[in-house]
Amino acid sequence: MKEGILSKRVKALHKERNEIIEEFLRIYPDPVITGEITEGKIIWRGLRLAVRRNNHIEQCWLEQRGKKISPTITTKITSFPFNLLRRKGDMQEKEIHPIELSNG
Repeated sequence: MKEGILSKRVKALHKERNEIIEEFLRIYPDPVITGEITEGKIIWRGLRLAVRRNNHIEQCWLEQRGKKISPTITTKITSFPFNLLRRKGDMQEKEIHPIELSNG
């Protein structure tokens, strides 16, 4: 069966978000994760991915033992697919679509 345009787009969004989360896992936890990222390393450091969904907006960030440790990744799902990725705060500006980062 042929894969639809929407399925491809969703897979691309998940891939982009996972790359950003992997980068966050190597920067923000204390101690940082080096080498392979495994379930044991994530559990030992007390890390979790917090997700908030509201209408067409999904926000996620990393928490370590209940404290927010990373910028918020905001994904806006709209019919117009040209949102931009913006890293605010201590992160450098970067354009990819359609994820937006904020320190909110």
